[in-house]
Amino acid sequence: MDVFDIFGYNGDMDFPRIRKVIRYVIGTFFMFFTVLMAVALVSGQGQFSVSLSPGDVISVDDGWYTKNADGSVTERNLPVRISADSDGIYRLYHTFYSVGYERYFCFYVHHQKIRVTLDRELLYAYEPNPTPSWIHTYRAFHHVVVIPQNMEGEMCVETEPLIKSAAGEYKSIVSGDSSGILFYILKARWYKLVVGLILSFVGIIFVLLSLMFGVYSKKDNLMRYLGSLMFVIGLWQMEESRALQLVFGSQSLHWCLEYVLPLFIPFFIFLFIYAIVGNRYRKTMLSLLTLDMGVTITQILLQITGTVQFTNTVFLSYALYIASFVVGLVLILKCMKFSSLTLKGMFIGSMVAGLVMFVFNSFGIFSTPYTDALLLFGLLLIFVSLLLIVYQQTASRFEEIRMSEVYRRLAMVDISTGVGSRVAWYSFIDSFEEKPDRTEEACLIMFDMNNLKMINDTYGHMVGDRGIDSLCRCIEKAFSRGGKVYRVGGDEFICYCDKVPEKKVYQMLSAFDELVSEQALEEYPFTVAYGAAFFIPRTKKDFETAQTEADKRMYECKEAMKSGRS
Repeated sequence: MDVFDIFGYNGDMDFPRIRKVIRYVIGTFFMFFTVLMAVALVSGQGQFSVSLSPGDVISVDDGWYTKNADGSVTERNLPVRISADSDGIYRLYHTFYSVGYERYFCFYVHHQKIRVTLDRELLYAYEPNPTPSWIHTYRAFHHVVVIPQNMEGEMCVETEPLIKSAAGEYKSIVSGDSSGILFYILKARWYKLVVGLILSFVGIIFVLLSLMFGVYSKKDNLMRYLGSLMFVIGLWQMEESRALQLVFGSQSLHWCLEYVLPLFIPFFIFLFIYAIVGNRYRKTMLSLLTLDMGVTITQILLQITGTVQFTNTVFLSYALYIASFVVGLVLILKCMKFSSLTLKGMFIGSMVAGLVMFVFNSFGIFSTPYTDALLLFGLLLIFVSLLLIVYQQTASRFEEIRMSEVYRRLAMVDISTGVGSRVAWYSFIDSFEEKPDRTEEACLIMFDMNNLKMINDTYGHMVGDRGIDSLCRCIEKAFSRGGKVYRVGGDEFICYCDKVPEKKVYQMLSAFDELVSEQALEEYPFTVAYGAAFFIPRTKKDFETAQTEADKRMYECKEAMKSGRS
């Protein structure tokens, strides 16, 4: 499908240069995003790995304290936000006593440098050094610190923020064995992981199915675009679940999944909508595409220049998603004829409900412990509505394919006799695979009933039709083991024998003569003239030459029969 047909001009005006430039705009954007991810991945290869190791865990939110300038301490319970010390570092303390086993502590840190010491001995340090330099928003990570057995003393957790919103922020800390911490991390956002896995899996299936259906139509991209959209959002949600940190520790890759990947979403929404509405709403689609490009370029420029980071412009992406889905809802309702009012109602209801939940969550209109879950539920409702569209479109497409196959078969078969039609014969020649080095001989035989017009005029067309059918049966029976029969005219037939020895062809012609001599209509017996041409079919042109030769010999036979010669 040519997405940029929406920029074409019907009528007297045409702007080929504009069309050529715009034709590759979206492709250029996708390439740019890909290069952006590649730069981040390659440049960030040397960064510190923060992958996790895979029990019950206990909360270690109590017993923490900060130290004041006068030497006193202030008790703190996590989560908490504290003030910086005089050197600009945020420090939180806890006293640990010796135990006879290793202890694992899990910290969730949001865009901060970390140093963990126990009795002034360094246990763990994390200091991101984003490369390229304009990548400042390496996202939050879980960090696992091991306290060796029999080690005790005062633990100090130092943090230094990479972004202002993370300054002095300390999340809950849990302790346990490695498997318990793993379960704790997965349990915290399991619903995002589940939704991400479902969307990604279904998206892959849809893309694969679209490739299969592409055999029937190169323009059937609806399922492909929806599948791509589901896969991207699914992968994004898996990153949001923080479970992917269990698989890989590359900070640059996490950054790409968290911030760059969502930039693809509005363009996949655009492509999905365009696959439905086509060229009917060019101005609206052009406006939507312009908005997509404008917002995306703005976010990228702000990030690269260090003016505003992606974390602070994410609301622009959310607004863009909402605007795109609203435009899609309106245009789909205008363009599509739903197969039932129930299907239409389900589409509108799920789409509106999903958008409302997305708006409330994305812009913080309300906040509950279940806010994220409601967001994902809304997201699923949106995809349910889109799946309804794909279901109807796919069902319609299947029906078109079925009917086209029916019509194709009808065109390939002569209805009156059941043998191949004239269309089938010339389709066979058109699809013939030319082989210049072929040596096997073939034979093409043309048959024509004598005096069919006299039979029709004297006894009627029904008798003539019976004669044609009887002739066809004679040819089929005689050449059942070596030829394919086609009806190419009213009473004209072609039999093509491929790789059949010449001797066998003459044997079958002799059998045909016997069958014809045994056939006679009660009202009028019929006779048949035929001509055969032997040739080596190397090219399509050879068929034309052979058919001309067989036709010539058939008419010679007809003239000989009229003059009474054998």
